[in-house]
Amino acid sequence: MWSILGKILLKLTRMKTLFKFKFEILFFVLFLLSRMPFIGQESFNTDVWKWKARIYDFGSGVFNLDFQKTLQKYHPGVTLMWVGTAAVKVEGMYCAIIKCPNESVDPVGAVFALDFFQKLGVVSAIGLILTFAFYPIRKLFGKKYAFVAFTLISFEPFFYALSRVIHLEGLMTAFLLASFAWTFYHLETTKGKALTAGLVLSAIFAALGALTKSSALYIVPFVLLTILYYFRRQLVAAVKVGAFWLLVFVATYVVTWPSMWVQPLKTLDYVLIRGIKETGVEGRHEQIFMGKYTEDPGPFYYIVVGAYRFSPVLLAGILLSLILYKNVLPHFESTKFNRFFVLVLVFALGYLLEITIPTKKLDRYILPALVFLCLNAGFVVTWLLFVVVPKYTARYIKITPAYAPIGVFSLAVLAMGYQTLKLTPDYFAYYNPLAGGLPTGIYALEPKWLIGQGPITEYFANLMANQGLSAFATGESFDNQQNLSNKLTVAFPEKYYTQIWPFIRRIGAWATIEDLTPNALRTRYFVYPVWDDYSSTETRFPLKYINAIYLDGVKLYNVYERTNQQN
Repeated sequence: MWSILGKILLKLTRMKTLFKFKFEILFFVLFLLSRMPFIGQESFNTDVWKWKARIYDFGSGVFNLDFQKTLQKYHPGVTLMWVGTAAVKVEGMYCAIIKCPNESVDPVGAVFALDFFQKLGVVSAIGLILTFAFYPIRKLFGKKYAFVAFTLISFEPFFYALSRVIHLEGLMTAFLLASFAWTFYHLETTKGKALTAGLVLSAIFAALGALTKSSALYIVPFVLLTILYYFRRQLVAAVKVGAFWLLVFVATYVVTWPSMWVQPLKTLDYVLIRGIKETGVEGRHEQIFMGKYTEDPGPFYYIVVGAYRFSPVLLAGILLSLILYKNVLPHFESTKFNRFFVLVLVFALGYLLEITIPTKKLDRYILPALVFLCLNAGFVVTWLLFVVVPKYTARYIKITPAYAPIGVFSLAVLAMGYQTLKLTPDYFAYYNPLAGGLPTGIYALEPKWLIGQGPITEYFANLMANQGLSAFATGESFDNQQNLSNKLTVAFPEKYYTQIWPFIRRIGAWATIEDLTPNALRTRYFVYPVWDDYSSTETRFPLKYINAIYLDGVKLYNVYERTNQQN
């Protein structure tokens, strides 16, 4: 009897503990659910095959105790490879119980199945990290602000997109946010005198961020300088706290990366010298910026990125947070709010400076600055919802003031959710409508990651049906078929081929690279993006324009047919 009562009490205690974190659990569940539509079925980014290969090699290095193989890339991408490896194991366990596509019978189906599990792993990891950041923010500024700020972050279109792909920026940004949140929480709640779990978590998240991408090392001097600021009159305490934080950071960096166990000097040299200096600072990346090819888009690149990639809600929130700063200040604990607001601003501006210095620039690099600016925008939105709205609804509308902000917030969440989910699966097609939206954005900032996979696939599926073309059967390929006249073959520029071929294969057609002459001479259709249509330079054979592919009424791709057919 007593053992039964003991078990009941233990369960109640656990439930009580869980209840303490009900808001964090709610946020995590909502974050996860918001990423479920089309997950694993929507897109493949240009680097995904490299990362899948690195994940495989990393995993084999871990499980075969060949730890040198865990050094895969100078980024270094360690956390992504851990998540990807875990996802492979989860898929294996799942497929041992539930039937999954057989790679030998349905290789394309197997590709999509693995992509689902690995993307689910990335989304779950980011959601969990953000949940860890949610807790200290809620404790410091209350649940209203926490939900508003993290809703802005979660549904900001560019973060939404980058938080559900197999790549680095989403994970790195989440780690940086969690490290910042716990640093501030520790310094505010203990006055920095105690070496608390919050300080440990801050260092762990910072190290995991640096293990994701080297640019996250920015957090190290930022945190140490923040500690120094808080202890500007107590240098001994500053050194003590800073040294402890740094020790945990280094320990996490070493313990979490097996390559550091067997070849630490080579690993650090590869990451810090090649990764930061040769690739990050001196490396170049050709792209279309403002309608022209360039290797260095210049110092104002990220201002343009902000104008096109930030939503109107975020831009308005940033602007109003600066204009209405003094109005918002009294409604939060002023001293704490002031320090947090300034530190967030310093972090975002400092990070923008860091990514502006190198010649290699890409729009997705701005993500940490975007997310941190959401924190400041969250203050003014919270103030508007829970101070201004009740005040004016009580005066002009017959509604209980307490219910007004809840109603407005719910409508705002629904609106943001609708906008974001409406973009799915083409979430990278979002460009700020105030800057001209998709029709203008594709020429200002070249879509490095393919958009419109759905319309492309639908177009060629309809073409196959209308022309009565047969699908490539199991075992058939472009190379082992002498006669391709009854098959659909289509060529893409190389950087887009890598992102579209699984979708083309899934409908029974075959995709290839337009620059591969032996294949191009046997391919019937050619697709070029309107922002970079160089079909007029084709000299190997004549091409005839036949149609265009649209997304939401915007022309994205021109379709051409090779007129001198041969097989």
